[in-house]
Amino acid sequence: MFITISFAELSEYIKSQYGKCFSFSKTSEKEVCVSYSKDFFFKTVQVPVSISIDEVKLDAIHIIYDRGLGIDMMIAGTLSFLKAKLPELTNVIVLKKNHQLSNLLSRLSQTKSLVENLWLHDILVHDDHFENKTSFWLNYLNYPILNIL
Repeated sequence: MFITISFAELSEYIKSQYGKCFSFSKTSEKEVCVSYSKDFFFKTVQVPVSISIDEVKLDAIHIIYDRGLGIDMMIAGTLSFLKAKLPELTNVIVLKKNHQLSNLLSRLSQTKSLVENLWLHDILVHDDHFENKTSFWLNYLNYPILNIL
């Protein structure tokens, strides 16, 4: 089964929920450039960050972002903002060494049942959307059902 979300839909969701403007563009099958629009006095500046999908596990997604002191500060600031707005994310989104970020889905009540019932295989970046390859997971058999739907 494939679950997709378009870049436009994700941008609109972020803007409607958080009032922030982000745009997305494909760099490669596993990498996306995320640009944040920041207003400085009389000019709007685009701040790009390259994000690579490093690993997709049953209960976690690990990403790597491009290096740089400014980017590190932006990521730390964004995480602080998110965790202040949504304290339940404190143990879910973990900043690690070497510019790695882990999203531990089993630690969040809203996604815990998701990872208990779905097997996340991979996340791919397409020209205008993200695609998640997923299977249903039969817990009592400990066996995935591949490519249903």
